[in-house]
Amino acid sequence: MGQIAGLIFDIDGTVARGRQAIAGVPETLQALRADGYRVAFCTQEHREPPAGVAARLQAAGIAAQPEEIVTAGAVALDYVQRRCPGARVYVVGPDFLTGELHRREITTVDAPEADTANVVLLGHDESFTYQKLMAASQAVWNGARLLATHHDRYLPVEHGRVPTTGAMTQAVAFATRSRPLVLGKPSVWMMRMALQVLGLSPEAVAVVGDTAETDIRMGKRAGCRTVLVFPDGGTGDTAQKHPPGIPATLQPDAILPDVTHLPAWLEAGAYRDTLVSK
Repeated sequence: MGQIAGLIFDIDGTVARGRQAIAGVPETLQALRADGYRVAFCTQEHREPPAGVAARLQAAGIAAQPEEIVTAGAVALDYVQRRCPGARVYVVGPDFLTGELHRREITTVDAPEADTANVVLLGHDESFTYQKLMAASQAVWNGARLLATHHDRYLPVEHGRVPTTGAMTQAVAFATRSRPLVLGKPSVWMMRMALQVLGLSPEAVAVVGDTAETDIRMGKRAGCRTVLVFPDGGTGDTAQKHPPGIPATLQPDAILPDVTHLPAWLEAGAYRDTLVSK
């Protein structure tokens, strides 16, 4: 394996918590950029465009440009546009997804016409109802493809957690005995877009995140090096005082207290002798 030239960062729990940067992260990312590392950010966000995510990071003091942001929403929209030509899409999710599909001149259908859809796109929907479950299930029973922006079970919020896309997707998948195509982390589709942003091959990239099941799995699937971080109060594997054991297949190349320890690990260069498991 060669030199690491690019870094893909998870956002929530890794570089920021909500709208606040984790201590020391803005300065660390600035130093990494000054040292010549290319930077990208991957997030399960699908309720706003990359520009909105970049604006939030900038407000928190983290230098980030829209073209460096890869969202699950952007990956899902790109997938439908490129791989589902002429699709009629039933969306269960935020208005942003429907609006972006319309902007791309992709036809969407409402619940009464869901049985005519050939794609069901599921995202976080705070008004998820039995009627929407029934409409999405009917579409899948009629042959529609089931796509999910991501498959996270819950979303961290200020006072705990709330169910998110994975819970809704699982309801449709269970009812229809189908397997959804997940387009956010840890999918190969999100990783491909992130690598395109960096303009690098997987061997030259490290994925940095706080959740083994999504961040580390995504990096390993692609053949990247992986770094698991444990900032206090994290939202992924660090959300519990004693995080659960990490399966052997998801063991990262490094486990660091937080992102501020990343420059020293990179400078030490111990990763050059590691093997990457896909």
